[in-house]
Amino acid sequence: MKVLSYEKIKNSPFSVKTLVCSENVDKTFSGNFVEYSKYLINENDKQKFFEAIDLWYKFEYTFLQKNYFHTDFNLNNFMIDPKTKNIVFIDFDDIKKEPHFKKKLLLTQSIRSFDATLKDILLSMDNMKISDKKEILDKFKSVVSHYDIKMRPKDIEHEKKVLNEK
Repeated sequence: MKVLSYEKIKNSPFSVKTLVCSENVDKTFSGNFVEYSKYLINENDKQKFFEAIDLWYKFEYTFLQKNYFHTDFNLNNFMIDPKTKNIVFIDFDDIKKEPHFKKKLLLTQSIRSFDATLKDILLSMDNMKISDKKEILDKFKSVVSHYDIKMRPKDIEHEKKVLNEK
């Protein structure tokens, strides 16, 4: 999505918060756009999940190159128009520009946030094959593996629930 206009609501050496004012985002509230998570559930297509992971990674990578971090960027921050397939991002108030020593912490927050919403969506999809769910989770792990973010015990348990493992 191309941001058409924005308004800074906070600006300090450690944080930049903006309120996105875009024609596309405004349409979200008139029903043209739906939550991306609901779209994924309705489509029930692992390729759409792969596209969502790639889209998230592209956004995250672009921000990281500029030393910005979105500490809560997950699938709930995507909206899509099912007819045109136009995608918008919302909730930019968690974007931070932090000193280098916080980089790993903020990146970890972002990856875990996306991971949790991805698993929640997969958990809610009873009609998707376990093998497809595993492929989707493996794709996400492969995309973020070079960041060396360790899974916590609760992340592992969450994944076991998704894959119906005990």
